[in-house]
Amino acid sequence: MRAGENTLNAHCARLLMRTINSKGGKYDKTLFLQAYIDFMTSNTPLHPDTYAESYHREFFANLERGLPAESCGGKTHDTASIGGLVTIGPLALSLFLSD
Repeated sequence: MRAGENTLNAHCARLLMRTINSKGGKYDKTLFLQAYIDFMTSNTPLHPDTYAESYHREFFANLERGLPAESCGGKTHDTASIGGLVTIGPLALSLFLSD
């Protein structure tokens, strides 16, 4: 990656914000999961980051095993890493504002 480019986690946060925006500010788990899967499995790379943290890898390992997308989250040695926290801000804000 070049200096100033967004990490994979930042791209995922942007993806989450786009899905929230497309639903008028409401979080839609199914829509986000499908957008995330499409983004990560695109034939053409949609981000410049060459590293995916373990929570991404675990999700897709579970998906490959046939688990439904909503059950693919896993717990690994570094699940509670800072990278995984990037999407919490937009999600929390959308949930707060939707009440």
